[in-house]
Formats: sequence, structure tokens, C-alpha cells
Amino acid sequence: MIKLPNDNLVAIAYKAGYCGSLMYILLTLSPEVTQYTPVKDLSFADGTAHKYTEQWFSNLHDYNNSLTVSEDQWNHYLTLEAIAALASTKTVAFRCHPTIAYKLGEFVENLRVLYMTHTDRYICERWYYEKRIKKHFDYFFKRSLEQIIKQPFNKAVTDQMRREILMRNFENVGTTVEECKDRFKNMLYQVQIDKLLAYDYSVYTGACEFLKITPIAETLFVDIIKKYNSKQWKRF
Repeated sequence: MIKLPNDNLVAIAYKAGYCGSLMYILLTLSPEVTQYTPVKDLSFADGTAHKYTEQWFSNLHDYNNSLTVSEDQWNHYLTLEAIAALASTKTVAFRCHPTIAYKLGEFVENLRVLYMTHTDRYICERWYYEKRIKKHFDYFFKRSLEQIIKQPFNKAVTDQMRREILMRNFENVGTTVEECKDRFKNMLYQVQIDKLLAYDYSVYTGACEFLKITPIAETLFVDIIKKYNSKQWKRF
């Protein structure tokens, strides 16, 4: 298989709740990384890091997308913004489910991966539930059902349906960090987010060294993590 040429693409491989958007923002503060939109306010006022998240690719983000990702669809994934960014020399970071990163490794040359992990997955699942599910509730379940059945769903959402959707979301472990390490070898860096959120600057600088980008100052890093931590549970 001839791999698609690439020298600047970085996949932030994470499941919902594993701080992939926070990692994206930290990376884009380095001058060598392209920002999808200008990052200005880092107060995390809504309790999330979603304000500046990127949309470089179409249908190339969550677990449902991972079921259909393939090489022959690559041109359909590219947005105009992605085409322009990938033509530059700057690093382009994008967020995706670990299984998507794993499959992209089959046909995207030199793909580098930051795999987000936590020692306690239940903490991340709680974050995901509070931020993405509880906040929208039946709208979330209805949208999830429509993704499964591939058509509009106009009936009442039952408890059994909610249970099925929750199981699908929380039990799809996807491609593990060990499997990705086996595929990507030295092209993968594991980000331990429990340490990152405990102000471990070396976790962040290790990622920067891996990507060969300039890290922000430790004082700024600590300030960002402190603000993020202070907002995470404020709205729950």
C-alpha cells in the first residue's frame, strides 16, 4: 500500500471525557502549530475546552465515524481549511477517536499520535456524561439513535433506548494504547492526563519535544490548568 504523503499531521487520539480539546488548545499555543481559529480567551467559562476546537476534517472524529473510515474516502474528509493547512510547514493537530487514529495509520504516512490516557477511566466517563449527555439528555439520545438507524427518529426515547446508547458510548473501548503503540512505535506519545491535570509540566513538555514544537512557559501552563480545573465541576 502506498501511503498518502504527510509530514505535519498529528492525531490527538482520545475518547470523550479524556481532555482531547484541552490538549489541542495547549498545542496550538506553540508558534509551530496552526490554529483552526485564533485562541484568545482561556477562562474556560463554560467549563469545557471546546470553544476553540478544530473541525479540520469531516466525518473523522468520533466512534461512529471509526466504523466507516477508509483510504478511498480521504478526499471527502478534507475540508478547505485542512487542505490549506496541510500544504504549509506548520503542524496540524486534530482530535479523533483512538480507533480512527489506528485506521489512519494504515494509509497516512508519518502520522504522529498523542494518545490520551487516565489511570481511572470512570473519572473521564463521569466528565463525559456530565458535559455531553446530562446537559442535553434526550436531544443527545435522539441524535445518537438517528446516527444508528440512519434516519430521523420522531418517537419518545425510552429508558431501554437510553441504556443501550449509554452502553454503546461507555463500553466502546476502541483501539487501546497498547495496540496503537504496536502500530505507531516511536510515532506515538502517551499523554497521562491525570498527571497533566496535576500540573506535571513534564507531561506537556514531553509532548512538545515529541512533536518538535516550542512549549509555553511553565507559569502559563500552570495558570491554564488551574483555570481549567477550577471550571471542570463548577456547573455540575
